[in-house]
Amino acid sequence: MSGWIKLHRSLLDWEWYDDANATRLLIHLLVSANYEPKRWKGVVIPSGSIVLSWDTLSIGCGLTVQQTRTAMAKLTDSGEVTRKVTNKFQTVTLVKWDQMQSDIIDNNNQANRQITDKQQTNNKQTNRQVTTTKEVKNKRSKNYTKDFESCFDFYHEHSVLPKSDKAAAYKYWVKLTADEKNSIRNTLQKFLEINNDEYCVKFRSYLSGKRWEDDLSGKQPKKKPFQPIYNPAIGG
Repeated sequence: MSGWIKLHRSLLDWEWYDDANATRLLIHLLVSANYEPKRWKGVVIPSGSIVLSWDTLSIGCGLTVQQTRTAMAKLTDSGEVTRKVTNKFQTVTLVKWDQMQSDIIDNNNQANRQITDKQQTNNKQTNRQVTTTKEVKNKRSKNYTKDFESCFDFYHEHSVLPKSDKAAAYKYWVKLTADEKNSIRNTLQKFLEINNDEYCVKFRSYLSGKRWEDDLSGKQPKKKPFQPIYNPAIGG
């Protein structure tokens, strides 16, 4: 059992406060009572109440059964508790529970609502962030230039390797000068005809390693010439 209760200073004015057993029993009932309604064997036990027997109660508060009965009579006579008795158990209700503990219950409920609201807000923010991230990625994927798309697609159509990370390759592409891009257009086809084997590199590595600067003079193609690589209408 966890949580806490409010112990009011008015307890000092209670007529049986100087009776150790009666005070012990009252405090035991305060910390043991339901803080919210609960079902027990088909019966709803309201907040501020507890189902017990004399044996379990005496063990719980550390008194003998007779001491517990005597103390309970003092609590009942002074209006601190009411009892509903059956042949199997009794339900003890703290009369002032709502008056003394209601603000704690309200605070607990408010705290739970705040936690729930915060979790829902965080979930919504996370969902929005994920959605925004996807939208940004999709948007970026549509912002590749035509000359890059042409080179990337041609390279991997004729390469023995699977496609490389397009976004990573594009990061290198945008750093190239116009002259470097022209050099790639002019040498890429021959590079693939000569190097299209197990030693071939992915397009990202081709760009990062500036492989268009390789000296291909005197080397023979390992494959038949490809179709022309570029549409003259595509600019740099």
